[in-house]
Amino acid sequence: MNPEAASLRSELEALLRFETLLAEVSSRFIILPAERIDRAIDDALREVCEHLDLDGSALWEAQDSDWGSMLLTHIHRPVGGPAIPLSISAAREFPWCLSEVRSGGTIVVSSIETEVPRHAVVDREGFRRYGVKSVLDIPLSSVPDEPFGVLTFFTVQAER
Repeated sequence: MNPEAASLRSELEALLRFETLLAEVSSRFIILPAERIDRAIDDALREVCEHLDLDGSALWEAQDSDWGSMLLTHIHRPVGGPAIPLSISAAREFPWCLSEVRSGGTIVVSSIETEVPRHAVVDREGFRRYGVKSVLDIPLSSVPDEPFGVLTFFTVQAER
């Protein structure tokens, strides 16, 4: 097998392993009693982070319609770093991110230092304060264009 074909095969196998993980994790929630959901979410965040070799993940819920306060409902962060508060003001600490997420946009930043827009100085400082080097923010919604929270994956040890 030539190197190009081997590389493609490796990528497809990795994708299949990840999709299998997502299917397994998703299927656990189908018959799960309500009292076990929080633990299952924690386990799912851990498994996805371990599979993708990420340093952490957090699940944030908007506490009001203007997202004045966001509550940290779940977190997986086995590595050290500055503490992440249980509640933040997204409008004050991450205004650019808030604007993107509220409009349904996904934030993909490999390097906080070079890829966060110049005008997002407050957000860049917030990422630095929490030790974040790379971040993926995915808006969560049950109705299109009306996100109610954010699923975040991040690295603190190295850019990804």
